[in-house]
Amino acid sequence: LDDGERIYGRFAANDIPNQLSFRSAGKDRQLEIGDIVEVRSIEEELADKLDLQLSTTINADPHNQSLTLQANGSYDVRGGKTRFLARVNDTKTIAGEGENREETIRTRAVTRVC
Repeated sequence: LDDGERIYGRFAANDIPNQLSFRSAGKDRQLEIGDIVEVRSIEEELADKLDLQLSTTINADPHNQSLTLQANGSYDVRGGKTRFLARVNDTKTIAGEGENREETIRTRAVTRVC
């Protein structure tokens, strides 16, 4: 809508001039035609519904190596949008030299669905 609100649902028939009836989450709502900015159908194929961003960061310092892989995304469903985040952090720290050399390896994975 022109105020930035996004709503998901179906249009329903009505006889009110310059308004559309919209059914969302089991409730009917009247929308002024002038308030509607964009109407998009929710696609049938997952690839068409999916908005995915992938990123990676590599740090290759001789004493501290790290790799971060991250995926952010969302996909449209009839009831709204589902968002997700997945991140894997892998770090390796090397302290000292020669026989006193010590390595610490840490891996952490984070996944969140909203």
